[in-house]
Amino acid sequence: MGIDRLSTLSGAASQHGLPALVIDGGSALTYTALNADGVIVGGGISPGIEMKLKALEQFTGALPLLDIKKETAKLLEKKRPSSIFGKNTNDAIICSVLNEISCHLRGVISVWKKECPCAASKKRARDDNSLPPSQPKTNDEQIVHICGGSGHTIEQLLSMDYGRLIKGPASFDKEDSPIRNKHINGLIHFGITSVVCLHSGRPYEGACIATNVDKYGNSSKKKKPSDNDEDFDYYIGVEVAKDFNEPDADGDFTYRGHVVKYEMYQSGRLFRVVYTDGDEEDVGEDQLKEMISHHQMIGAKRVDPVKQPYHFIGSRVAKIFFDNMVFYGTITSYDNGFWNIEYDDGDMEDFDETDLNTAIELYDGKKSNDPETMFERLPSWTS
Repeated sequence: MGIDRLSTLSGAASQHGLPALVIDGGSALTYTALNADGVIVGGGISPGIEMKLKALEQFTGALPLLDIKKETAKLLEKKRPSSIFGKNTNDAIICSVLNEISCHLRGVISVWKKECPCAASKKRARDDNSLPPSQPKTNDEQIVHICGGSGHTIEQLLSMDYGRLIKGPASFDKEDSPIRNKHINGLIHFGITSVVCLHSGRPYEGACIATNVDKYGNSSKKKKPSDNDEDFDYYIGVEVAKDFNEPDADGDFTYRGHVVKYEMYQSGRLFRVVYTDGDEEDVGEDQLKEMISHHQMIGAKRVDPVKQPYHFIGSRVAKIFFDNMVFYGTITSYDNGFWNIEYDDGDMEDFDETDLNTAIELYDGKKSNDPETMFERLPSWTS
């Protein structure tokens, strides 16, 4: 078994405990499991979503090569989930592939739940197929961890409504126990960190995963070291912003970027910042803190709804009704200048550009109360 799969297993165990199941939606679709004793049960490997699409194009004479992101965006534009009986070639391909992935993984999860119950044996086995013991946590909710480039699509397919992408088999519509899953970017790094801390004797304080990671990939709950803490790895990956005299391609004088590394020199510690346009710069700690504060004030760069209207499909929004009551909903489709919103209570409404910007801005301020994301928050834990 490859070190990448072992590392993601360790990362899953460090986040939610044992038993653990990791689904990695990369070029190859893999699943790997640990039982409640920390013993590696095994896993499986099959073609990933993009590999399936490429194979259909390469090994047939006339089928097109489909882009999974574009095709899923088209499916979400429809008012209802698509049937697995496609009416045209593109729908026949994409709905079939998505249905195969969904049925395959739901079957894997069902078997894992039965064969790897939460209760560990009284005497924990230690053999070559075991991961090192870590935190005494139990994955009571049997949360499934998802990672990889196709992780978001897989997360949608494993939801109760299949992410509104396809109309799934009726036998899955009335599941007694819904699948609890968590899509975590960088799960492999969490695993490596937990193992390094274990063998170095340093306490692993857990990866403080954001309460709600936004569509730009920004997280808001990263632990900051104390003034006496010499571990400046905290700053790696932190988002920053800085004003320049020359505007970017969109006419914005504020450039955004992130920290990629730091080095110690005689003059002090310097942090390497890579901006979104590819330029790089080394800055000192004081300047870095100013750049971090600047980014926190202005936030991530907004996407222009007129230029990229489909970018917002699937995003959460909020709107105030009645006596200052905040209702939450999801953008389901876009058509001719209007975005369709489906509220959590089932009502629907169309937003124009002004309505959309207002709803997004309100949600940014109220997202901590969003009932859809509240149960997904991961608490940090210490040894």
